[in-house]
Amino acid sequence: MKVLFIIPYPTEGPSNRYRVEQYFPYLKKNGIDYMARPLISSDFFKILYKKGNTVKKILYFLVSTANRFLDALRVFRYDIVFVHLESFLFGPAFFEYFFQLLGKPVIYDFEDAVYLKDFKGKNKFLNLLRCSHKFYDILRLSSQVIVCNNYMKDLVL
Repeated sequence: MKVLFIIPYPTEGPSNRYRVEQYFPYLKKNGIDYMARPLISSDFFKILYKKGNTVKKILYFLVSTANRFLDALRVFRYDIVFVHLESFLFGPAFFEYFFQLLGKPVIYDFEDAVYLKDFKGKNKFLNLLRCSHKFYDILRLSSQVIVCNNYMKDLVL
């Protein structure tokens, strides 16, 4: 079995490190092949939440976007797609729709209140780009859903 992990951050991001990457040795031990594909590179992550470097951030964003489209083409090599949080920072569930269209089972893992429309609360422009129904679309498109607590479980049931 081969699993493609679509994750938002590199290893430096604690979310996927604790929710996804810590299980990689067990997958390997049990003969499950996998590839982790973060949207944001380590270099991008270092400057993402800091002031300045606007041109660099735009370039990193464009590279990240191109890489995510390449990830969508890689999906043909995998049996399952595991999406942690979301495959892209804003916009509709485009990649998740694509995975389903190809008949790939999607396992959706979330831990935060990603269903809330607010994008970090401060950036009104990014709030406009966020699709309020994206979370529910990903739920509907997923074969399995993993949650971190009973509140989230009740939300998805």
